[in-house]
Amino acid sequence: MPFRLTISGVYASALCPMVFTTLRFAITTESRGIMCDEICLREDALLIGRAPIHPGEFLREDYMPELGLSVAGLAKRLGVTRQTVNEIIREKRGLSPEMCLRLGRLFGTTPQFWMNMQQKVDLWNSMELHSEDIKKVAPLEVPELAKAVG
Repeated sequence: MPFRLTISGVYASALCPMVFTTLRFAITTESRGIMCDEICLREDALLIGRAPIHPGEFLREDYMPELGLSVAGLAKRLGVTRQTVNEIIREKRGLSPEMCLRLGRLFGTTPQFWMNMQQKVDLWNSMELHSEDIKKVAPLEVPELAKAVG
């Protein structure tokens, strides 16, 4: 069960234990070799304890089989090459904003649905790649107001 904490509109949902300290959270979990310490949360922050689902996997496992779409069929409907669709469903390529618009139109979803899924993957991959550099960034001290909330 994910942990959820709400403080003045700021929330975090994660699959790991959290310790509250003046709007800073210390995460003591190791997931795919990443250690995260003191991640400052904002309204748009995302903390997850496992790798998010790539939009290509979602297409491959959920949409395409349910709708009986092949790679060629999906490519034709989207107006792109089979290679493009193949690279997306094999998770070798991310979704561009244009592709999110196309997928949203085709499946009757919003482009933001697809963009959000891709953004979670991008953030996860970036954290994996740059976790040591990110840990070196010293967070700003939170004003007294934040201490009053806790």
